[in-house]
Amino acid sequence: TTNPTEAKEYGAKAEEYMKKVMPNVGKKKFMARQLPFDIFVARKIQKWEARAKEWNCDLVDAVGVSPLEEMIYFWNGYKRMRNDHLEVSLANLAWSESAANPHWDKE
Repeated sequence: TTNPTEAKEYGAKAEEYMKKVMPNVGKKKFMARQLPFDIFVARKIQKWEARAKEWNCDLVDAVGVSPLEEMIYFWNGYKRMRNDHLEVSLANLAWSESAANPHWDKE
């Protein structure tokens, strides 16, 4: 969104949801090992928290590529997408690398 007040509100909600993830990761195990998706999510959240601290920004601003796009990649979703969905996904990825993303040069 281009509205700064809406962006701040959505950012606060996103950060609240991201902080709810870590206490719930790693509770389920299979053959005494953590599930691969739990490991992936925990690693990403830790990376974003460290990045937010290093860059002195909000947690949401420290996220580079959309978590949704990373989930699609994790589950090999690009091969199953219709062309119109794939175009939207590629547009989202293009935004991550654009000048609109103020932290891309730090990636």
